[in-house]
Amino acid sequence: MIASISGKANNFPVGQCTRWADERYHQLTGYYIPFNGNANEWATNALPYGWMVSTKPVVPSIICLQAGVQLASPTFGHVGVVESIGKGVVVASNLNWGLTTQQEQTVQDVTFVAPASGVSFIYAVDSNGNPLGSTPTPSLLSTITSTVSTVTTQKVSISLAPNASVTSLLVAMDNALKVTNPFDVDVSHMQDDINIPVVGEAKFTDTLKWLTAVGTNIVTDTAAVTVRLMFLIIGVLIVIKLGADFIDYDKVNNSMSTFFSIPEGYQAGRSSSAQPSYNSQLPKGLSTI
Repeated sequence: MIASISGKANNFPVGQCTRWADERYHQLTGYYIPFNGNANEWATNALPYGWMVSTKPVVPSIICLQAGVQLASPTFGHVGVVESIGKGVVVASNLNWGLTTQQEQTVQDVTFVAPASGVSFIYAVDSNGNPLGSTPTPSLLSTITSTVSTVTTQKVSISLAPNASVTSLLVAMDNALKVTNPFDVDVSHMQDDINIPVVGEAKFTDTLKWLTAVGTNIVTDTAAVTVRLMFLIIGVLIVIKLGADFIDYDKVNNSMSTFFSIPEGYQAGRSSSAQPSYNSQLPKGLSTI
């Protein structure tokens, strides 16, 4: 993806909302507006320069109100810079907005309803498609990769009393390497309130955040299981090593081999020469039929 193009300077008229929007956005991102036009034309004029135009706000972005929308100028529309996002609203810094001359000449924060009809948000992006000046939402893969790196490099802190026993140490290690259900995720901070016509307000869980949390739990559990297996293998090797001082493994091996070996000449079902002679057990004069 090609990064958005930046302008070289702020060329909009002093005292206009376009002047403030360009200046403030440059303060936050280092990018000037590369296009011209009235406020209500910005959403259309931004596209050829690689700028994103969306109905979803980001911080920072430029809110663009069409003519007459939410008290914007009925002729030129209005632009401001989004400073924060709330539930169904955004707070934008503005110039040339208000009922009096003093208000129009003062930079002020105004709350606008968004998303809404006639409202769009304009922002520049880098070569990866991330909005400039904002913290991009990490992908599931990058989050899991980061978690793997953290889990494999961080030191587990175990607090023990100076006179702690070996049992206390083992219990503390067991707690530190606890394996949990990866799907047991607290979704309370992942839910968004959405107004649905007729139904009313409903809560929806952010799928990406939920998958990220599950992926993080899986990586953590995998690391815990791996460490446990390492301790198990090391323990078995230590036992074998210590046992070598008391056990002659060569003799044990020979004894086991002898115990499980098949005697020479023995075959399954036995040979015919080894079968008992029934004729030899009958009285004289009798024979088998």
